[in-house]
Amino acid sequence: MVKIVIVAGQQLFPVATGGQLRTAGFAQALARQGYNVTVYSLTGRRADYVSSRFLAGRRQEAIEDRLIEITHLGFWRGIAHYLSRAVRYPRFLQYYALARGWIPKELRTLLSEADAVIADGSFIPRVPEYPATQPWYLLSHQLEFKLLEQQYGVAHRYTQRLKRFEEKAAQQYHEIFSVAEADQEFFRKEDIRKLIDAPILRCGVDPLRYQRDPVTRARVREELGFATNDTVFLFTGSAWLPNAQAVSFLREFARRNHDVLRKLRIYFLIVGSVEKASSRDGRAVITGRVPEIFPYFCAADVGLNPIDTGAGANVKLFEYVAAKLPVMSTTFGARGSSLVEGIDYVGFNRENFLDVLHSVVARRSDGDWELLGEEVWSRHKNQFDITEIVRSTLILAPDFPQIPYQRLPES
Repeated sequence: MVKIVIVAGQQLFPVATGGQLRTAGFAQALARQGYNVTVYSLTGRRADYVSSRFLAGRRQEAIEDRLIEITHLGFWRGIAHYLSRAVRYPRFLQYYALARGWIPKELRTLLSEADAVIADGSFIPRVPEYPATQPWYLLSHQLEFKLLEQQYGVAHRYTQRLKRFEEKAAQQYHEIFSVAEADQEFFRKEDIRKLIDAPILRCGVDPLRYQRDPVTRARVREELGFATNDTVFLFTGSAWLPNAQAVSFLREFARRNHDVLRKLRIYFLIVGSVEKASSRDGRAVITGRVPEIFPYFCAADVGLNPIDTGAGANVKLFEYVAAKLPVMSTTFGARGSSLVEGIDYVGFNRENFLDVLHSVVARRSDGDWELLGEEVWSRHKNQFDITEIVRSTLILAPDFPQIPYQRLPES
């Protein structure tokens, strides 16, 4: 059995953010191809630190066949993580600790036995004491320093330091799996060894997570107060600045155009920790953080992506397509995907948003709207199914331990 260890900064399962969704899908894709995968997460979530798990010092969950997650619940790592988040300080403390070899004993053992190690993002450097022949890979979600450039206040100050970390990453790993062309170009430019040559490992999702059903749809729409002939535009997001900016735009737009949206029977359904609490703001319905996001895909009619800042790719776009929802997106929001504007998604910008909403609602009433989502998924499923993406990418990755491919039954 080929052993893969994925080192993550924070507990992955159940997923709560786009970055976690990408890494979790990557881990599941490896397991379903026959790899034995252990995710080692360096910190837990708040609930773990106030439960009996904290006293045990660790949390272990069997996610599915051949995939487990071990979460370290050490007090000082947890305190450092949450204090850093509170003051918007990037995860440099985590980076420095790993770079100096300050790692839990259990992780040390796992790394020594691994056939390959995956670092989940740029804040997980290669631990120095392990032999150079052991293959380490970086799963990059985005250029983190590019994201910091767009932040306000304290976080923005650390842009250049984080850029130096990511420049060093090109010299640390056997390979870097970038999510988009611009990211790959950056790492290759900094790669003085000229080793980084893997294809882009684009975003993808597990389509089994997004099988919509009419019973859940009817239940959730009733709970949210949506009528059968209302058109619900779904926006999902975590507490990340580009998401927050998009939500501010949607809420302000909904207030300014309340009467028009009411006449068109349009609602914006905003789901996730991008908003702290649930509320109703006219035609905008906000859930706040939810234990499970899937039911809201069932309730929706259109996947909406008004993002126009950020880095990497928007995982929400891939979720919309996997759920077979018709998609409205800005051109920027569709970056890192194979979708073609005008064919696979309806493009818009903030200036023509209202006009495009009119056309989308009219098209839905013509009866071909449901078919559009099915057609887009059929055209792009090999580029959106994370298992297929990972399989085809790893075949071309230098030194990655290979096993005979046989797609195993999903758990």
